[in-house]
Amino acid sequence: MPDMVSRTPSGKVIFPPLTLRQQEVLRFLIDTVEARRSWPTQREVGERFTISQSAVYNLLGTLVRKGYIVRQGRGAGYLVLTEVGTEWYQLDLERQADRQLALPMADANEETTTKS
Repeated sequence: MPDMVSRTPSGKVIFPPLTLRQQEVLRFLIDTVEARRSWPTQREVGERFTISQSAVYNLLGTLVRKGYIVRQGRGAGYLVLTEVGTEWYQLDLERQADRQLALPMADANEETTTKS
């Protein structure tokens, strides 16, 4: 099943909007796969976010509908990251790196402001 990726005329991916919780879950899924080369179970997702199994199932279904992941088969490892999910994660990592770079400068500005 090919990814249905919407793009701007300049070729940038148009990301379907995600709630903060959906972003956190997607980030957790991808980070877990990167760390251990397998997807977390629904139980692990539920424990990580203190939510029920049905809430996890619904969250994953939403991520599927929005095109970030797809379900293939059943059981462990049945999720697959789509092109949209991959590009979203890469952009998310870049944003995190930018925030990390911005923090020391903010601290330096606060010090000069408080000394005045």
